[in-house]
Amino acid sequence: MNILKTIGSMDKAQRYVFFCELYDVGYSDDFVKYIASLPRESLSDFLVTFNAHERARINDDLDRIDCVDQKDVAISVEHLLEVLNRMDDLMMMQNKINEESADQMSLNRDFMKEWLTRPAPVSDQMQGVPCPPLEKPPVEGATIVVLPKPDPSILVSNDLFSAIRDRQSRRKFTDEPLSIDELAFLLWSTQGVKKTVADGRISMRTVPSAGARHPFETYIGIMRVTGIMPGMYRYLAVEHALELLFTDENMTRTLIDAGVGQRFVGECAACFIWSCVPYRGEWRYTIGSHKNMLLDAGHVCQNLYLACEAIRCGTCAIGAYNQEIVDQYVKLDGKDEFVIYLSPVGKLPVSSNK
Repeated sequence: MNILKTIGSMDKAQRYVFFCELYDVGYSDDFVKYIASLPRESLSDFLVTFNAHERARINDDLDRIDCVDQKDVAISVEHLLEVLNRMDDLMMMQNKINEESADQMSLNRDFMKEWLTRPAPVSDQMQGVPCPPLEKPPVEGATIVVLPKPDPSILVSNDLFSAIRDRQSRRKFTDEPLSIDELAFLLWSTQGVKKTVADGRISMRTVPSAGARHPFETYIGIMRVTGIMPGMYRYLAVEHALELLFTDENMTRTLIDAGVGQRFVGECAACFIWSCVPYRGEWRYTIGSHKNMLLDAGHVCQNLYLACEAIRCGTCAIGAYNQEIVDQYVKLDGKDEFVIYLSPVGKLPVSSNK
């Protein structure tokens, strides 16, 4: 079987299934080693057959390879042939998934609609159950980093019009660290508590949230922030502080894996990871709370975009991530708390600055 010719002759659907299978079975490195061994003229013609997203992923992986051992290539070819020989079965599985997904999409559309017209259970709030806490308490004895108060003097621009106009997803960052003041400003912009009311049961923040429930926790994978040791932290919004959860020399690699291979997820200065604690919304809105939570996540991330523009940093919202990897990494149970959004942040190259 001529691997190059076989892959090149695939239609878009087949190529998508093949591409997904490579990552599912752990053969993506084999694929990259194989194409890195190809003559440049063959490689350029071959890559044209992939869509823009797939080409970007392939080129990104190719940049990591300095040289290719021919023994490794031989093993990689064997692995790729295994996948190609299973393509008929994989396509049958994909067709079944497509049929099932049509029904699921119909249900998802209903989920997006107004819920007040439907019968709903009596909420815990209506039954007099005390509301859940505003945030998870820090672990006893944990290292706490008190953050500086938000300081408008760090802004490169406080022009709202320019921030909205220039806002865009940015995926290329320099190795320059964020300052602790810049990180504090970004955290405050996305989940900062302006005040608490009702004896501390309700928080008024810098972003809107249905019923002021604010169902999120903010985790920060810090790689490069001056004055803060690299590690995984959680933002204590009420206290405006960081709780150190753990340190990990392999955090960059794990975050890249969690971001399904998107390298900038781990090669940023700090990666914002928002989890959702559903009961905070369910306590009041029961079955209508989940749509609201997703809307609220958008408010949070858009504030991060605008705040980044104001200090000449960049970010890119990530909805494509490996749920199991990232939940396990930040030690969430995946049921009562789970990751819902990621957004890496970093300093921009000079050419990206406005």
